[in-house]
Amino acid sequence: MTTVNIRRNHQKKIVYFSLEDHTGFGEAGSDMVCAVLSTASQFAVLGLEEVVKLEDFSYAIAEGFLECELKETLTPPEREKADVLLETMVLVLKQAEEQFPSYLKIKESEV
Repeated sequence: MTTVNIRRNHQKKIVYFSLEDHTGFGEAGSDMVCAVLSTASQFAVLGLEEVVKLEDFSYAIAEGFLECELKETLTPPEREKADVLLETMVLVLKQAEEQFPSYLKIKESEV
């Protein structure tokens, strides 16, 4: 099962997210649920880096793991653009959780 951790600040803005472990839905390389999760999360990271051009964030990607953290020093325009990407990612992940609840668990918390 994949666990998604989403942390929001007191303004409900996403400041961190991670995905850990494989879903176990299918064999490695042909796991459709894993493909959806990987695409949604890497889409967000790529958008933050290449479209929004954020410099104040970090990420790590490894086998069965993705982690991304945004700094609190984002400008208001950067934050607005980041929010669009991240909230869209969350919508995709929540839809996947609804369709495949045995393979994905989303945990949200406030920091």
